[in-house]
Amino acid sequence: MTALDRNLALEASPAPNKLPKGHEPPRLAATVEFGEWSDTELMGGVRLIPIADLVIPKMRRLRRVRVLRAPEETGSAFALDYLDPQVLRRLGARYSIDVLRAKAAAIIRRLPKEVVAKFEWTSAPADIATYLDLDEELRVKIEQIIPGLDLPPAARAYFCSQLVVEVLELSGLRHARPMDAKMTPTGLATTLSREGWRDVSTLYRDGLSGGRYFGLSQGGVQAEYAKALHKATFGQVALQTQAWLEIMQGSLESVQATARRMLDPPP
Repeated sequence: MTALDRNLALEASPAPNKLPKGHEPPRLAATVEFGEWSDTELMGGVRLIPIADLVIPKMRRLRRVRVLRAPEETGSAFALDYLDPQVLRRLGARYSIDVLRAKAAAIIRRLPKEVVAKFEWTSAPADIATYLDLDEELRVKIEQIIPGLDLPPAARAYFCSQLVVEVLELSGLRHARPMDAKMTPTGLATTLSREGWRDVSTLYRDGLSGGRYFGLSQGGVQAEYAKALHKATFGQVALQTQAWLEIMQGSLESVQATARRMLDPPP
């Protein structure tokens, strides 16, 4: 995951097979699970998630939590704001480890069925490109008709560390050579440590006190998350509408230019 501020992170996650039994039904149609600590409703794929739900349960189970922070000379501890168009355009993208599966095909065939099943993890896409039905082929055709149009990226799929690598490259927090997009989480942590990224896990452990996370109760975390999700959803709708309007405007101008060439006699 990539921290966007002290309370919120961006991550790529598979959708669980089913919601927990005995839990109240979700209010949001895209909900696939509930935050383990805050009980917030979470979707699958590329999503926003309270950092508390990532670190507190592991701390309570005495599992290792490792949080790396960029070197101080980068000028920021965080990658991108959750309302940054680069984030909004990726929210809802499908989770997939197909590239890892292809990379490790020979090994996977020798693994137990229970382990192989994990390589089928995925999620239903709900990103802007999917709503626009924008695949790479359509994107190329539109760009040929309307050069210079700022289209959102074509529909993509990510696994956890693949998304982190892409976000770090977009954020400017790294100035070293680009990393391999297929890098595993372990390889990513090793690479960043070698580049001087500091382990600040103790800050997050210290942030948990008296059943609160940096002063926020579970209800407070829920409220902050709900507010961020609402703003992000509105931002996605605005970007989607803008993309449609630009495509329509560009198409109209293209048709008008073609008509003028056909109707105006050559000099």
